[in-house]
Amino acid sequence: MKMVEFIKTQTPIGQLVQSQNWKSFRNWLIRKRQRRDQSHYTHFLRLPTQFEALAGPVMDYLGVAKADATSPDSLRIAVVGCSIGAEVYTIASTIKKNFPQLDWQIEASDIEAAVLEKARAGRYSKDEVYSHDLIHEEFIQETFEAENGNYTIRESIAKAVTFKVADIFSLDLARTIPPADVVFAQNFLFHMHPAQAHEAFDCIARLLKPKSALFIDGIDLPVKVRAAKRNGLVPLDYKIKEIHNENLRLGGWPWNYWGLEPISQKRHDWRWRYATIFLKRQG
Repeated sequence: MKMVEFIKTQTPIGQLVQSQNWKSFRNWLIRKRQRRDQSHYTHFLRLPTQFEALAGPVMDYLGVAKADATSPDSLRIAVVGCSIGAEVYTIASTIKKNFPQLDWQIEASDIEAAVLEKARAGRYSKDEVYSHDLIHEEFIQETFEAENGNYTIRESIAKAVTFKVADIFSLDLARTIPPADVVFAQNFLFHMHPAQAHEAFDCIARLLKPKSALFIDGIDLPVKVRAAKRNGLVPLDYKIKEIHNENLRLGGWPWNYWGLEPISQKRHDWRWRYATIFLKRQG
C-alpha cells in the first residue's frame, strides 16, 4: 500500500495522473466517447442551497413580496423534464412555506407519460423520499403525509401543480408551456450530446419571460457557458460554490460524462461555468 501511495504522489507519472489538468482531459475524452442515456433518477431537495436561492435572491429579483406581506403578485413556474415529480414538489413546498400569500402555479412536463402518472399520484416510498443525506425532517413534515411507510404529497402543495406530456424540441412547445417567471430544466441535458443540448437549451430559453430566472443544473459545463451567453442570461452570484459542492457528493468525475469537476475560481468564466441559476433581464 505504501508503494502504491508513493507512486501516486511522488513519481512524475503519478503526479500527472492525479493532476487537475489530466483529470479534466480524461473527462473531456469521456464526454466525447461515452454513450449517453436518459434516466429518471431524481431526488427530493437535491440541492438545498438552490432552493434557498429560490426563496431569497431569485424572488427578490422578480419583485415577489416576502412571506409576512399580503401580496397580489402571481408567479408562474415551469419545470421541464420533471421525471417522477420530486423536484416539482420540492419547489412547491419551498414556495408554500416562504410565500403563503402568493398566487402561484407550477406547470411540469416530461416526455414520458408513464413517469408523469407517478408524479400526478404524488405517492412515494420511504427510500424514494430519504434518498440522500441532505434531506431533513422539517422538509419531510412540511411536504408529506406519512402513513404505513408511504409518503403522500400534502394536498395544499399538490393542488397548485399540473403535469403534462411535452417534448422540448416540439414546434408547439410555446403553446404547450406558456412563458414563465421561473423555469427549471435540470439533470437531463447532460444525457444529450453537445449539439443536441445546445438546441434544447435554446428551446428552454424561449420559455422565459422578459424578466425571469432559469435553474439549469446537470448540463455539460462548456455547453452551459456558451448557451447561457448566447441567450442573454447572466449567472446569479449567490452561493455558487456551496451549490456546486452539494452536487459534488454524487461523484462520477472524471470517469463519467455526468461527473462534475471540482470548482476552480481561477477560471475567468468560473461564475458562468459553475452557476446553476441564471437571470434574464428586461431590455
